Amino acid sequence: MKTQVISKVVLVGIFLICLTSGFLNAQLEKVEIKNGFIEGQLFVKDSVLYSDRITVKFRDCVFDLKNGKKYANLDRISDIHSNLKSVFNFLGSTYRVNKVFKQFPDAIWEDTKRINKRTGKEVDIIDNSQVFIIKFDSPVPVQETLSLFRSLNIIEYAKEPAIICFYDEPNDDYYRDDQNNVQWYFDAFQADDAWDISHGSNDIVIGIIDLGFYTNHPDIVNKVISSDGSPENHGTEVASVAAASSNNSIGVASLGWNTKLRLYDGMDQPVGDESTTASKITVAAHYCDIINMSFGIFRYVTLSDLYELAYYCPRKDKWVGSLITTNNSAISSAISNAISQGVICIASAGNGTKNTSLPNPELCDLNAVPYIVYPAAYPDVIAVSGTTLDGLTEIFNTDWNYGSFVDISAPGTDIVVATSSSSYDTKNGTSYSAPMVAALASLIIALDPYENTENIIKSNADKIDSYTYVNGWNNRLGYGRINAYNALNACFPQKPTGLSLTGSIGQYPTLSWNSNSENDLDGYLLYQKIGSGNEYVIANLNENITSYIDHGVIIGNGKFDPLVKYRLSAYDLANNESEKTNYVYTKAGGINKPIVNPSDEIIPTEFTLHPAYPNPFNSSTVLKYDIPKRSIVNIQIYDDLGKMVWKSNKELKNPGTYQVIWEGKSSSGKSVPSGVYHVKLFASSNVFYQRITLMK
Repeated sequence: MKTQVISKVVLVGIFLICLTSGFLNAQLEKVEIKNGFIEGQLFVKDSVLYSDRITVKFRDCVFDLKNGKKYANLDRISDIHSNLKSVFNFLGSTYRVNKVFKQFPDAIWEDTKRINKRTGKEVDIIDNSQVFIIKFDSPVPVQETLSLFRSLNIIEYAKEPAIICFYDEPNDDYYRDDQNNVQWYFDAFQADDAWDISHGSNDIVIGIIDLGFYTNHPDIVNKVISSDGSPENHGTEVASVAAASSNNSIGVASLGWNTKLRLYDGMDQPVGDESTTASKITVAAHYCDIINMSFGIFRYVTLSDLYELAYYCPRKDKWVGSLITTNNSAISSAISNAISQGVICIASAGNGTKNTSLPNPELCDLNAVPYIVYPAAYPDVIAVSGTTLDGLTEIFNTDWNYGSFVDISAPGTDIVVATSSSSYDTKNGTSYSAPMVAALASLIIALDPYENTENIIKSNADKIDSYTYVNGWNNRLGYGRINAYNALNACFPQKPTGLSLTGSIGQYPTLSWNSNSENDLDGYLLYQKIGSGNEYVIANLNENITSYIDHGVIIGNGKFDPLVKYRLSAYDLANNESEKTNYVYTKAGGINKPIVNPSDEIIPTEFTLHPAYPNPFNSSTVLKYDIPKRSIVNIQIYDDLGKMVWKSNKELKNPGTYQVIWEGKSSSGKSVPSGVYHVKLFASSNVFYQRITLMK
């Protein structure tokens, strides 16, 4: 027995040497995840994982803490666990054990009986009273530390921190079936990954110009802000593809998870009614961010057309009373105005021939594929063609329309839609491809309203099928089939490049980097970390600055001088922050630290936009907000038509509570009229909304 103990002590000593040598030379990069959280902190260097905590479970009662007692006293470890004491002593002297605490505070040693709430029978439970989290002041190399604990017989298990990821896959009935092929198109354009980045915003609105809507359908009723016209299937179907309620346990999901809808029956034109399709588009342009038009414009063939048709139609008489595609000046103007106002307009590129009902369509079909169709062919309208599945391969639907006006494609066959009052159906057609693109546009605008949405969609599409792409485009698929994840990921600024540090001993360090090329770039954040301390933003720099001298540090070369490390990120006008660069570093021979006065101020624990007070208001209202960490903050105020009337300066603020007084004036200082206004608070990556009412 004595020999075994000596062997274990030697083994522990070997691990201690590995731990010491492995940590002292490490320059650690923090592990970060976009959608979820880590139960602690993880770092990596040269593929070695480090952490500020581990979890262990003891086989015996090492710490007999009563119910509600959480923290353990290391001095109370029994002498019979001498190896465990040795490990804790080493960890305490090298990494500083910050605390050891129960993961299950209410668990008591040998308390393993409970009553099943369903059956009333007594059952055994696992004793978790000896599961403890060990937290360190300095990160330890995870695998070596775990191996050290696992070498002790007293340890049942030792684990690194858990990483919790949110998958955000909707639970709607038709989103998945046993074969995973109902809403197949979500896998095609990586909807799950896109939702990990953003669910969009209920402040973003798609206007659907179509033929009637069943607004009481359970999958769209909570998404509709306004609607007109009579109940019809097609409009309901298109609206559901754009923004059906996702994750509501029923029916279908939509890519536009949080997006709202305004529904306009552009085809409902009774006698004497001035509300034409063009006027509906004009109204939609006031209230919507995106307009979807899953229709084509046609005209009726009359006798006056016969001379024109005679050139290429030997049986021209068969065409009288038929329809052919055409331009429409009023609709063209309405769309042009909408686009000028920053509204994204999207339209279907069309399916196959439109005149198969003719007595002898083979004699003359002016609408045979390919043909030009409006509104898809209007300038700056995003024209959407459709794809289908050929076995397991996604291809362009060769029966459908194509041409020089096509911009992008999206799935268009076997699309599950909401229809009639509470039913569902499966549909085909570019009528359903277009609203998928509209939904993607809504997510992009919610994430970054300053991006060129059309360019983001086009430049991040997948080049599917075998058609040749010339300069990234062909006349079947346009720039390819949409990829939602790639598009949203592209909304973030690129990680800055070329970060370097120069300066000699006794000088201030100078940081330099290459300029980012994004059109909506708003600036750079320079991070600093000294020794084992926390990392802070030390400078918020304008987009045209590419160097910085840190006057708070003097470069040194002493044996005990701590490392000072810097890294950089870029952020855009929407406060989206890029990945951080790798660290550059030097030694800090002198540090000019700011004097911090003790304060009893309570630091907020979460981001909050408090209710405006007073509201309604006559002359001014107070907008109060909390930020729990250092953040870039900006407030914007919009009128009820979506026009920005006022915004604050974008500032980097420390944790705390702040307030802004708005006096009912525009950014230029002019008084704004009475009405409802919408407040947006941007704080770090958080966005908050509030309605306020000005009454003069």
